Amino acid sequence: MMAVSNEPKDINVTLTLFPDNFTNSIFESNLIFFKSYNADIHNAIAKHHCKKFKICSNPDGSPNILDLANNRPLYNLFTREEINQAIDESVRRLNFSIKIESLFLGIGDERWKQNNPIQYKMLQGLYDGGTFHNLRITPDSMNALKKYSSDFIPLIRIYGIGLGLHLTELIKQKNISFLSIYEPNVDLFYTSLFTTPWKLVFQYFQTRSKGINLIIGKSPEEALNEEIKFLSSKMLSLTTYFFTLTHLNSSQAKEVVSMVTKSDEVARKQSDSGWYEDQKAGLYFSARNIRNQQKHFSGRKTKLFFRAFIVGSGPSLNESINYIKKYKDNAIIVSCGSAITPLLKAEIIPDFEIVQERVWHLEKHEQKHDLEKLKQVTLLKLNVVSPKIDKFYKNTLVFQKYRDPGSSLLDSSFPFTTAVNPTVTNAGISMCADLGVDEVYLFGVDYGAPLNSETMHASNTFYDGAALDDRVQTKTKHDLTGNLGATIRTDDILLWSLITTEDKIREFPHIKWVNVGEGAKINGCKSLDCKHFPDQLSPKIKKNKLLEDISKCFNNNYSTKKILAHLQCKQAEQVKEYFQALLGFTESNPKTKEEIIYVLSLIDKAINTGKHQTNYLPSSLLSYGFKQFIVNIYLQSSLADNNESAAIFFEQSKIVLTSYIQDIYNDFQILLTNIEKENDIEMVKDWQPFS
Repeated sequence: MMAVSNEPKDINVTLTLFPDNFTNSIFESNLIFFKSYNADIHNAIAKHHCKKFKICSNPDGSPNILDLANNRPLYNLFTREEINQAIDESVRRLNFSIKIESLFLGIGDERWKQNNPIQYKMLQGLYDGGTFHNLRITPDSMNALKKYSSDFIPLIRIYGIGLGLHLTELIKQKNISFLSIYEPNVDLFYTSLFTTPWKLVFQYFQTRSKGINLIIGKSPEEALNEEIKFLSSKMLSLTTYFFTLTHLNSSQAKEVVSMVTKSDEVARKQSDSGWYEDQKAGLYFSARNIRNQQKHFSGRKTKLFFRAFIVGSGPSLNESINYIKKYKDNAIIVSCGSAITPLLKAEIIPDFEIVQERVWHLEKHEQKHDLEKLKQVTLLKLNVVSPKIDKFYKNTLVFQKYRDPGSSLLDSSFPFTTAVNPTVTNAGISMCADLGVDEVYLFGVDYGAPLNSETMHASNTFYDGAALDDRVQTKTKHDLTGNLGATIRTDDILLWSLITTEDKIREFPHIKWVNVGEGAKINGCKSLDCKHFPDQLSPKIKKNKLLEDISKCFNNNYSTKKILAHLQCKQAEQVKEYFQALLGFTESNPKTKEEIIYVLSLIDKAINTGKHQTNYLPSSLLSYGFKQFIVNIYLQSSLADNNESAAIFFEQSKIVLTSYIQDIYNDFQILLTNIEKENDIEMVKDWQPFS
């Protein structure tokens, strides 16, 4: 059925409302089924009494639902013929969403190709002769998809159940692999128990290549979380191409629909890392940091009261920087990336500078500062950062990045730190939380800028002279609620960064979090206008002793020789075995789109082997490149004209996979050799500083 609008018809009909104890054979069968299938659902419906919506019948005996609050039918459909027509119309006019990365379309700037030749060759191999090429899809032209329709549905999200007749009709007319259903109102699931044979619906999805997810009575946020959990257990790539049917247009369904794209994107980003050529740089720098015997975070917490001023370079820093200067002796000043420039210009020497980017050293930021001042600052960096910048700082202390291949080198006595991406403020917040901070004031951690601002960053940062467009009005139009009431404009990366920060704050509720100035509102933080900053911060910290205490949270009690030997032998063998397992999938010969998705789901599970295992290198070094391979094949095979075309494309992709694995393996041998060399090797072949 089409989405119910609840607009009353100018018609007079008599509906028959069934008594509370009404039952029928379908209802009894459903109770028996859910009792064995899902005890929670069975318990919810066995004693349920409808309060808002009840099953009733039309004059011709066809089913309907009475909206008790408004005393009118939920469906303005009063004959079996009208019901069947509405169902058929909704099934014929399904909407679909698709996310195609521009790199999948045979493009990419020359610098990217130069720095990522292996990944580019793989993606180009899939593009040549593939569905994207045949349909002439480009980032600027998706015309071929405007009239696209298919009887094959890899994933459909359905909002609203009601009578549920649309579910059985969909199964009759379409070949569906995965189905996720959300009904926020238990009454409108209960009504379907009289009309929908749920056992048959579930049996349809109980083959190895299918799956069903039923979410009943949950809030929109809970529903999104449950759905992502379900899709992650199958194959998260499904979120890049799916169909939607909004059957009942409830407020909760509207909210989920409005949030689902962001939810999917965050889930994909949080499960991803870089492809091989990106990750190998992190592995190389991690190994070089270990060769230099740098101290790494041991997991120890500070013993003294710890107040931190975490400073980002958002525009609100312009107004709040004088307050940092006023109270700098009563807090540990933690500069995040580019924030160090305005701090030093304001004669504020931070205690720590946070660096988290693999390419930071290529920008030569340190050489732009007063080197004597910089020598008073301790560097807090991720293990993926080049040791070339260490010499500019007083000391260097290292945190290990979660899910990075370099973090598999040390043993479990050196824990990794989560949520350090996508921006450097995420790293600063997570590092302080892991160190045991008690109280955090966020300055310039804005994740956007007020609409009336000119730029997205504070004055006196290296963005001032950068060859990029930093104007607020040119950013992606995500508008957020401001910390002090303004409307904040942000972009995709900063929005992701904000969500990551809020997740981290929820993880550490005992910390006092204060968001200073006008940026995006951060859930879990107290809002504070810097004009209302307290006259005194209590208790007063013992700064010198606290800095000593922080340094005790790091050590270099490891054997560089043993670690690098383990990499060259045991972990190198892990990579070889990982590749051999993946090459086994080239023996697969799927003949249909659904069989292809099943094989891809198995590859997806295989590439994540050992990802939570200490000292297991392959999944963090290699998995995301293969995820791009999986997503690419999923999209192109699903969009193919028919099963035969999809199967031919899959056969071609096996040749690409074999070549891709061999290219990575050969390059990995060179990487192992370079790690052992005395002199540092530059990992990026072609770099143009943006500043």
